[in-house]
Amino acid sequence: LLKAPGVGDDGSDVIRPYTPVSDDLREGSFDLLVKVYDKGQASHFLGTLEPGTQVEFKHIPFNVKEQYPFGKDSIVMLAGGTGITPMYQALQCIFRVDGFDEDLSVTLLYGNKAEKDILLREELEALQAAFPDRLNIVHVLSEGDGNGWEGETGFIDAEKIKKFCPEPSGNQMVFVCG
Repeated sequence: LLKAPGVGDDGSDVIRPYTPVSDDLREGSFDLLVKVYDKGQASHFLGTLEPGTQVEFKHIPFNVKEQYPFGKDSIVMLAGGTGITPMYQALQCIFRVDGFDEDLSVTLLYGNKAEKDILLREELEALQAAFPDRLNIVHVLSEGDGNGWEGETGFIDAEKIKKFCPEPSGNQMVFVCG
């Protein structure tokens, strides 16, 4: 949890969760991906800082998610906007070139308003290029019509999940964020 001191409407501290996007093997520091929102008190606070500035974070026990290795054959990830950050952190573990989980396949449905809003696009494309038989990324844009977008449009819904994701099974995990 991030502490943004004194940025609340009444001068109070604002506390918000953020997921690191750096590899979990890194010790002593981590990277964040922050999208600054017009009315986002914590994101505005972070947006004013220089890279490398120290800020206060607190780790809390209930914030620990399922840890890699996941022990499943397939993972379905449904992400919207900044909800890509925990997915990207997991993808880095899954596709670390260590030979573990070589049969694990991942389908990521990633929704955004417009093409310009796709966060970590280059990093995701690099992973997909490196693991084309194991990673399928489907971008879904809610405002994609008329802008030259040739991919999926609308929202991540039951129809798109059925179209792009493997059939549900007991040997599968589903991650949702966003």
